[in-house]
Amino acid sequence: PRWSQKSWVFVSRVFRGEAVASDELEPLWVDVADIPLDRMWDDARFWLPAVLAGGSVAATFSFAADGRTVETSDHHAFPGAAP
Repeated sequence: PRWSQKSWVFVSRVFRGEAVASDELEPLWVDVADIPLDRMWDDARFWLPAVLAGGSVAATFSFAADGRTVETSDHHAFPGAAP
């Protein structure tokens, strides 16, 4: 519960300027085919590829007690999610 959050994702197809590191992340530019999903929050593997392909997402992800892996989700790509 202390990590519960609502997140919004924005996609930009054009960018000018320089990405700057923050306390939360170090920017890394990679080809879409090389996105390191294994180094990201576990939920990203379910929704990020479709969003980058032009889709959208509206889903809830609940993480397991380890705080690292998705335990339940209503996202269609999650095993056992309702259609």
